[in-house]
This record gives sequence, structure tokens and C-alpha cells, in this order.
Amino acid sequence: MFDVLRRQALANTDFQRPGHVLAELNEAFPMERHGGRFFTIWYGVYDVAKRTLRYANGGHPPAVSCQTGKPPRLFQESSMMVGAVPDATFGETTAIIEPGTRLYLFSDGSYEAESIDGEFLGMDDFVEMIVSAQQLERGRALGIWDAVRRWQGRDEPQDDFSLLEIEFR
Repeated sequence: MFDVLRRQALANTDFQRPGHVLAELNEAFPMERHGGRFFTIWYGVYDVAKRTLRYANGGHPPAVSCQTGKPPRLFQESSMMVGAVPDATFGETTAIIEPGTRLYLFSDGSYEAESIDGEFLGMDDFVEMIVSAQQLERGRALGIWDAVRRWQGRDEPQDDFSLLEIEFR
């Protein structure tokens, strides 16, 4: 699937329209033809000149946007997972991105981390960890990873942990 996006290998697809891209992926990867598997994806297109981010979310956790002096913003508009429902439609949203904004994309295992006591972290606490890491000069993503490890009381995650930080200048 990632190779399909990187090579823009979906015929008749406008890769500048996130909702359209997700709909085409949904048609290309129906779970009936892929061992009952579906996937989630958050797909965005940034327009540098207009400072706008158009995005669509196919069942993935929301992206979190952080700006100095402002509360975090969750880009949480979501649709069905890709491949799960034939002919599904995927809406898209446009956000204005101010200079200095940091956007965080992550897997569900990042905030579904489980402590040694069997408690789950949750989205609100994970977002607070992201906000707290904004105070770090460098290594914010590593600071978030360290905070999750400390919270769960172990060095290795029990589930997937993926985190991407994008800084807009």
C-alpha cells in the first residue's frame, strides 16, 4: 500500500485530494481479496503557498497539532477503515497551519500503552505527553517515547508504537 502511494500508482486518482485517495485505496484493497485484512491511514496534502493542510482519515488515530501558546488541536475527523466497506466515502478537511506548528501522527499502540498494573494510557494522557514534550529544545519525539516508557513501567511497548513529528516553518 505504501509503495502504491509513493509511486502514485492508483489510476485516475488525484493525489492532491485526500478523500479521493482514501476512496481509491478502499476500492483497490478490499478486505475480501486480502485475507480479511483492512488498514487505517491518515493522509494529508500541504500547500506551502496557502499554508493549508487538506487531510482525510480512514479509521486512524487523530493527528495532534501543537502551536506555542495555544491548546493542542486534534485533527480527528474520521471515517471507516480502508478496505472494510465497499464504496465507502471519505471526507476531507482543510486546516490553516501557522509557522512553528508541529503535527504528530502516531499509531494506536502509542496511546493504548498498558502499564505493568494493567491500566491503559488513553488519548488524553498521551496528548498531555505530547504537549509536555513541546518544552524540549530537541528530541521531542524521543521525549514522548520516554514518557510512555516511564508510564508503562517497562522499556519495550506491548503493542506497536509509531510516532512522526512534522514541523511547519
